[in-house]
Amino acid sequence: MNSNYLSCRSKAIEWIDDKKRPFKQGLAILQESGYKPVAVANVAKKGEGNAFACAKLAALMYELIRLWSKPEMAKNDEQPEPEEKLEPEPKTEEEVNVLCDEQGYPDIIRRVIHEFYALMEERRQLQGKAVTIEGNEPAQVAERKELFDTVESISHRMDFLWAVKTKFEQGKEIPEEDIFETKKADNPTEDSDEENDIIPDDATVDDLKKLKKNTVTKLIRARNMLNYQQVTKADEPNPMPEGPKRAKYEKKVETLTAFIKKISYKIVELS
Repeated sequence: MNSNYLSCRSKAIEWIDDKKRPFKQGLAILQESGYKPVAVANVAKKGEGNAFACAKLAALMYELIRLWSKPEMAKNDEQPEPEEKLEPEPKTEEEVNVLCDEQGYPDIIRRVIHEFYALMEERRQLQGKAVTIEGNEPAQVAERKELFDTVESISHRMDFLWAVKTKFEQGKEIPEEDIFETKKADNPTEDSDEENDIIPDDATVDDLKKLKKNTVTKLIRARNMLNYQQVTKADEPNPMPEGPKRAKYEKKVETLTAFIKKISYKIVELS
């Protein structure tokens, strides 16, 4: 990163808000910023006509903006990378229904796909909200961090759901019902979340990935309790009012977020 960060960040926000998002303009902003030069060079090499490059360009722009609240991200540049699977385009609920009907998906896979696209829309809205928060006062930094932590958690869940869909398409593997959040009459108990907050000494990488998946699900569920007062996302926000119950869930979100990072570090260590 260089001294032009603030200027580049403002340009990046304007670029994100532009529906056209010109490829060359976005690339120039990233190059001027000095952010992740290897990854930016990979995007430039693939070019404007490459779908992956266009998606990666947008992802890098979001990351550039996020540096305001997470400066450690700049330390991790990327090595030349293989072609990645391009994330699908957003779909409305009606479009998802048509897709599922056309493919003849069983009920449980339909639920997987519906949740995936619902989370995609939720993530898009949160990203849009986050990039509009200007300033570097503690409250603004904290609000941005909260939003981007939520975006990161949603992305983990989406990756898991897409993997479930892919396994079904490749080998007709039907997932178990426990991949979905258990919807209880009131809410999940705090004790059930806390009993798994220790990484076993003999945990393998596969064990850790499963533990991370389960913890991400708990985090999304806890955030939904704060925003909608239920474990799944509702059509309209219904924030939990201030009080002991909200404080409990805010603490739970903080604890689960820290635990996910701890698991991620352990996975890297074992890998």
